[in-house]
Parts: sequence; structure tokens; C-alpha cells
Amino acid sequence: YAWGGGELRGLYADECGGGRGNLGRDFLLFCKLAVRHGVVPAGWDWKAFLITASGLLRYAFEKSDAQEKYGQENVFAVAMGGRSLRYTAEVVYGSSIMSMDCSEAEADMEEQIGAGRCRDAFYQDVGGAAIWREAGLARP
Repeated sequence: YAWGGGELRGLYADECGGGRGNLGRDFLLFCKLAVRHGVVPAGWDWKAFLITASGLLRYAFEKSDAQEKYGQENVFAVAMGGRSLRYTAEVVYGSSIMSMDCSEAEADMEEQIGAGRCRDAFYQDVGGAAIWREAGLARP
């Protein structure tokens, strides 16, 4: 789950009241924004990523999980040529974690996804619709 634009997203959003609460759509939004903002490296293996993600998305990934997996967050990582997870999320969503407003890019993508304009071509830059369906993250 994540706090974004003043609303919860992801796994527990509905349970916490008033969140958007559609895990597949939230993850598609994240992936589309990550591509748009240049966070996804060239040659990314979307199939492997989505198959792995489909098994993990049903579980929350807490700050303590990130610390266990990656070590203590270093907010100065950018100065050393790296990125913290928090900074990467801010790049993806186009707004600060402290902001209560979503970015224009996020609002635009949210509108496209929410309007049901997710035809096969919409998935092209995130591995293709067939891979999302195979992973169980998109409707057939």
C-alpha cells in the first residue's frame, strides 16, 4: 500500500476507507508512470517482473521489509550515484511523498486507466497486454 495524492493505494486501500483499492490498476499506474519518467531500464524483462509481482503484490512491503532486503535507507544515495526507494517513488509519481497533491502526469494516467481506455496498445510500453493477462494482472 502507498500514500499517494492524499489517498491510499494498493492492497489495503478499501479496508482503510476511501482508497482507490484496485491493486491491478494501481500497479499498472505505477508501471506506466515508471516508464514515462525513465525509471525502468532498457531491456527490462517485463514478463519475469510481472510473474514475480503477481505473487508478491498481495502482500504489503513495509519499510522494515525494505530495510531488511536493501539495508538502511540512505537519503544521500543520490549524491553517491544511487537512489533511495523513497526518492525513486517520488520520481515515478512526479510528486513528493510529503505532498497531498498528485502530479499532473499521475492524474492524466489515472484518468486514462479509470476511463477504461486500457486496450492492448495501452500496455505496449509495459511489456504488452498478453503478459499482463498471463500474470493475472489484466482482464482477458
